[in-house]
Amino acid sequence: MNKEDEIYKVICPQCGSVSIVGKDISDESGNWLECSVPQGFEWRLPAGKITPVVGAPIYVSAIGEALTRDQYLGIYSIDPEIAYQNMRRRPKGVQKPKVE
Repeated sequence: MNKEDEIYKVICPQCGSVSIVGKDISDESGNWLECSVPQGFEWRLPAGKITPVVGAPIYVSAIGEALTRDQYLGIYSIDPEIAYQNMRRRPKGVQKPKVE
């Protein structure tokens, strides 16, 4: 492989996405690797849930926002509680491994 043909995998420190770039990438803005906004449906799903001792649960978005249920519904148009429970549910037929 020639030096000109080398490609690199770069991880964005803002969003964590992996980009594959060549050695001679450039654009008009001078930033050779701008962060692109994620487009997949996975980025709309909640990344976590914080359940305080008193009060309503807080849902964490894929980009780290702490949102109430109503805020999450307004921004992402997904009920975070239903999505969170569906993501945590074990598929039918998969059993918990036995520990001896």
